[in-house]
This record gives sequence, C-alpha cells and structure tokens, in this order.
Amino acid sequence: MAQSVRVQRVEKEIRQIVATALLDGFKEPLSGFVSVTRAVVTKDLRNAKVFLSFIDADDVQGDLEKLQSRAPDIQQRINRSLRMKFCPKVQFYKDPSYETQLKVEALLKEISDQNN
Repeated sequence: MAQSVRVQRVEKEIRQIVATALLDGFKEPLSGFVSVTRAVVTKDLRNAKVFLSFIDADDVQGDLEKLQSRAPDIQQRINRSLRMKFCPKVQFYKDPSYETQLKVEALLKEISDQNN
C-alpha cells in the first residue's frame, strides 16, 4: 500500500534531523563512520525506525546502544523542527544493505575472475 505524502515528508525530515545530530556529535564518540540510510514512520506518526549504515565501526552494537541512549535528545530535536501533535518515538537499527552490497560485489568479482 502506498504511503501518504505526509508520512513520506516526515520520514525525509527525520532522516535529515538524525543525520545532522550525528554530524554535530555527542559526548561519547562513535567507533566508526555512521550514515543514515532511511527512516520508516508508522501511519499514525508515533514511531520511527531509523536505519543506519556503519562503515569501519569496531563496535556496532555498542554504537547502537549509545545512539539509543541519546534517542530522547534526538526526539527533542525532531519535536523542535517539526510542528506535529505527537513527536515520533525513535528507535535505531543497523541497516544490513551495506554488507549485502559488499557480498554481491565480491561474488561478481569472483565470477568475473573465473571467466577471465
């Protein structure tokens, strides 16, 4: 089912706000480079799943826990930026697409090497 335009706009704004928060940094630095890949918001706009890609991170689970502990600060940023009745509750998840992309590239390289 197609999402409403409002939900899509909120997802885009949340993605940008979280990315800005990551750029500004926190008291505890993260172990590697983190990128916001997407945000998924429920229809009622009360919950948001933010998917992150970790590159060269030593402790991905630790970084996710640090970010989840900072979720109230990020929710305050969202609340200040977006004029909504309810501020979405943010949860962070690791996006596996980066690892999947690396595996596919390795397989394609292996096939290419076998053909040459």
